Amino acid sequence: MRVKLSIGAKGRRYHCAAPRRSIQLNIEFHNGGCLGQEKSEGFLLRYGCLIGSLRAHSIKRNWPLDRVTRRELMQGKCLSVVVPVYNEEDTLAAIVDKLLVLPQLLEIVIVDDCSSDKTAEILAGLSAKYEVIRAARHEKNQGKTEALKTGFRLTRGEIVIVQDADLEYDPQDIPDLIAPILEGRADVVFGSRFMVRKAARVLYFYHYLGNKLLTFLSNLLTNINLTDVETCYKAFRGDIIRQMRIESRGFGFEIEVTAKVAKLKCAIYEAPISYYGRTYEEGKKITGWDGLAAAYYILRFNLLCSLKQSYYRRPQFGGEAIPLEQAADGGAPK
Repeated sequence: MRVKLSIGAKGRRYHCAAPRRSIQLNIEFHNGGCLGQEKSEGFLLRYGCLIGSLRAHSIKRNWPLDRVTRRELMQGKCLSVVVPVYNEEDTLAAIVDKLLVLPQLLEIVIVDDCSSDKTAEILAGLSAKYEVIRAARHEKNQGKTEALKTGFRLTRGEIVIVQDADLEYDPQDIPDLIAPILEGRADVVFGSRFMVRKAARVLYFYHYLGNKLLTFLSNLLTNINLTDVETCYKAFRGDIIRQMRIESRGFGFEIEVTAKVAKLKCAIYEAPISYYGRTYEEGKKITGWDGLAAAYYILRFNLLCSLKQSYYRRPQFGGEAIPLEQAADGGAPK
């Protein structure tokens, strides 16, 4: 079986589903570019992102898919990192430096949620210096969830991950977090602070207890066995998070997204991460009120929100190949 991936005069792109070791690729070039998507084992990869790591003259040939190993595909630029920021002038440049060295990095999408310090100036300088940075700013403070929604709309990567700007989470953990998605085993990966990879700072017992309680309540209604529902590190196949209807506010994103990916019955993994938490004197922002809101969101998005209400268009996990513009009818706003 041969699958032809091309973009023609009408600009049509196709998702093609086929067994990994039973197809050959024939990618056509138009105007010097290579566009096309292959969907195999639930994994989407935009071949236009591979030009930097695979020679174009090699891609032009019919190439058996089993000759292109997952390790080779992992060299492609397919990762979008979304960074919501609010008054992070002391740490923003440092977190960007750590993200720039990620081997699969396609772009860093930074959304300034109307910071009142020098964050905006620092972000302007970083975006002028590095082409991979895409910057956006809210004219009024709307909370972390709204900043993430803005960021997700701007992403282009086949994998999307959330990164806080406060250095509590170490970007060195990201390659291992996204590996199950790159290998075609997972659709979503949670980083768990309770499966310690290197180190975890010892801080507030009440926060630990509250997190455990919220994780238990969430697991009770989703019927999945997560250890850390409130973790920042969540990596998604890009089509899942871009098609999701996100309605919560403040810090409600963590609970809402967990409930909605659970409704998909997709493959969810956890991976251990390090955690370098901050004190309130160092700038920590979450409060007890956010914990109460999280309990409300657990009930709302698990009991009062259907799968159909959770997505603009349900992400595909197989089936017939369909044109993207057809699939996008009624989809998420650009």
